[in-house]
Amino acid sequence: MVKKRKTSKTAKKVARSIGRITKATSVKINKKYNLSKKVKAVKYDIIEGIISFKKEIIKTVVEVVLLITGILSLIVGLIIFLAKRFPIENILILYGVIVTIVTLLLIEAKPK
Repeated sequence: MVKKRKTSKTAKKVARSIGRITKATSVKINKKYNLSKKVKAVKYDIIEGIISFKKEIIKTVVEVVLLITGILSLIVGLIIFLAKRFPIENILILYGVIVTIVTLLLIEAKPK
């Protein structure tokens, strides 16, 4: 078994004194600089920022999904409309050429 060490009375007094000094110092610093209020304010601001960032991400994802489905339905509708007048193979080839040209032009237009 491990024997308990007895601490001397002077060591207890020193530890108690250090504890009191530490507590008094922290209370004085806290009063002088209002650290607890500032920490709570910063914590609140950070939480609000995270919540608003999360809302913006969700909003952006929903907008992107709606935009993609809208563009996709326009393309499919146009292909179906043109398929009544022209062969579907020609429409798809023309669509591929147009998308490729537009993509290449957008890539070239980007500043480096």
